[in-house]
Amino acid sequence: MRIPSGPTVQYGDIAMLIGKDRKVFIRTILEGQKLQTHLGEIRFDEIVGLDYGEQVQTNIGNGLYILPPSLDDLITHIRPDDAIIGHTGFLIFARAVNRIEEDVRQQYRAEQAAAHQNDLNESISAN
Repeated sequence: MRIPSGPTVQYGDIAMLIGKDRKVFIRTILEGQKLQTHLGEIRFDEIVGLDYGEQVQTNIGNGLYILPPSLDDLITHIRPDDAIIGHTGFLIFARAVNRIEEDVRQQYRAEQAAAHQNDLNESISAN
């Protein structure tokens, strides 16, 4: 389960499908799975490789647009049965951000220490 990182739909992507009535469906694209709605059925195997922004037809001819969801979309349209998974996913996301921030802090400290060491070496060499 991941936020799309490329221009095309891939297995494992979280995709947002929007119907003509503006009903929003957010699902993880899994091999062999399908989305069944009042507008018809979409087989995920048939949309893998399509570009985000394209319209796909259901089995009864209704169109759904495939879009990558924003964080706001994920929070707004989470299904009640996905709430635990969504909460867990958000915590994982928050932990990943914290790790990245800590890595950046450590890199900054290392660069500052190296710059300080260079300044110290230059002042010693000058004397």
